[in-house]
Amino acid sequence: MSAATRMRGLALGLLVLVLASIGVAACGDSDNASGTQPITFMAGFRPQANLPFVAVYVAQERGLFADEGLEVDIQHAS
Repeated sequence: MSAATRMRGLALGLLVLVLASIGVAACGDSDNASGTQPITFMAGFRPQANLPFVAVYVAQERGLFADEGLEVDIQHAS
């Protein structure tokens, strides 16, 4: 199996994981007044080592989470 194939598989798996997490988080009732659902996304150990999570950072920067009523807090594992 080539490195490119493994990277594509990893990226696809990460995308499925992120979308499933957002879907599950969106199913609950929102108790806060702003109407957004707060969720915490746990990324890797260090910010500079989070290349697999780049889609999450891009989505947050572009406001895609806010468009869906999500308030995403990206945290790093300690």
